[in-house]
Amino acid sequence: MALLVVFLLVVLVAPHFAPYNPDGETTVSLTSNQPPSLAHPMGTDPTDRDLLSRVLRGSQTSVIISISAVAIMLVLGTSFGIMAALSGGRVETVMMRVLDIGMSVPRFLMLLAATSIADTPYSLPQLILLIGVTGWFDIARITRGEVAEILARDWIFAARATGTGAARLVTHHIFPHVVPILIVMATFGIGRTVVLEAGLSFLGASSSGASLGHLLNDGFSPLGNRWWLTVFPGLAIVLIVLACNALGDALRDVFAPEQVHAWPTT
Repeated sequence: MALLVVFLLVVLVAPHFAPYNPDGETTVSLTSNQPPSLAHPMGTDPTDRDLLSRVLRGSQTSVIISISAVAIMLVLGTSFGIMAALSGGRVETVMMRVLDIGMSVPRFLMLLAATSIADTPYSLPQLILLIGVTGWFDIARITRGEVAEILARDWIFAARATGTGAARLVTHHIFPHVVPILIVMATFGIGRTVVLEAGLSFLGASSSGASLGHLLNDGFSPLGNRWWLTVFPGLAIVLIVLACNALGDALRDVFAPEQVHAWPTT
């Protein structure tokens, strides 16, 4: 948790104090393609842009994309899962079959297909929406299972016997018990979304600016002896994912591990 908090503070605050302009470019410079040094701790790229400043900006962009997309996933998945559990019968069966269909298609292939039919790369809001609407199926299934278990408890029958409506039942008796699981799933989801967004940006599927995936793409062609162009953006991705997974594992141990074991961690 400490590592994740420190890293989030760095990526959210540090870009405002970056030593150089991350978008500043020059056509002719004696400092282009320079390895790490005191003046440029992560080196410079072929257009004389400071890589440290660009990694800070790219980390900020990737984290914003991930948090926003995970928020959409949580809203869609939680709503669908609760409605499926409350509906029961044939309606629940149909809704669960919809989840089966969504989970049967590899998500990355789904995203590649969606981006390949676009005439231009996706903008930042479009990319966030696309990632969000294709990643809520696991959340819905886990939420539905948890809500179905809650609905079988005695205090739910007591609440219904006193005339509690469906809306109040969800907001006061069901949703508070689902929040811990949602926190765990959100933590894992942020790390997974960072990797997913980096893969899409690396393939040129989005125009989300200087995200970490774009930085990897920029440094991939001149890989050769310019190792710093790919090592440092890749290291930033690894640190984000490790921090999210470590925090998710710790939270899962605290919040009923037997209820969230199905949530993938990689």
